[in-house]
Amino acid sequence: MIEDMSYSKEEGYFIYLKDGFINDVTGSRSIHCEKTSEVRRVIGKTHKK
Repeated sequence: MIEDMSYSKEEGYFIYLKDGFINDVTGSRSIHCEKTSEVRRVIGKTHKK
């Protein structure tokens, strides 16, 4: 499901999903969150297209 993930104190978390997956919150394969709790919530709304 997750292809790549990075974190920086200034920007937060950037998550890129594998091809064929989409996130309902962002409507795309890329997700940006500032807190770990947001990552947990948003990842739960990810599914195959």
